[in-house]
Amino acid sequence: MRRIDFFEKKNRAYSNKKVFGLCDDDNQLPAYIDEDLANKDSKWIGVVDNGLEKNVYFYPVDHCVELERPDKSDAQKCEGILNYDDNNIIFTELKNRDSSWITKATNQIIETMSFFFDNYDSQSYKTKAWICNKQLTNQNYYQQINDFKEQTKRIFGGNGYILYISKVFSVK
Repeated sequence: MRRIDFFEKKNRAYSNKKVFGLCDDDNQLPAYIDEDLANKDSKWIGVVDNGLEKNVYFYPVDHCVELERPDKSDAQKCEGILNYDDNNIIFTELKNRDSSWITKATNQIIETMSFFFDNYDSQSYKTKAWICNKQLTNQNYYQQINDFKEQTKRIFGGNGYILYISKVFSVK
């Protein structure tokens, strides 16, 4: 099996701003970091709260990393991976729709995680997942978060992974 490099420097972007956005223009190009506060309401789907001004890297996966299932079909991929403090990674999926998005987003993250952990030691990372929807309501997502934890526990072992469903992710 060939090793898949999820951390290709040629695709990497980073920010150490206190607040920056993640954007996906839905144009078959990779998601990206945007630091222009003027775009916060129009382009940003996810907001990263980086109050400690850490170097936060974003590695796009969708439209950058080739993930192929054994039957040769393309795997579902999340938008990308946020990385900070070397060992903190957050699998990130960005949505901009008002219905039927949470199951698809969860599946995209889990399939991406499967390929990632086939290539990297899961014990080397503090792993989380973040689904952001620009049209997110104040709905309680407890059941979906709990289902994700149980699914990842069953698939990857251990205690399962934490899923955040919010417009903002805080780097700590």
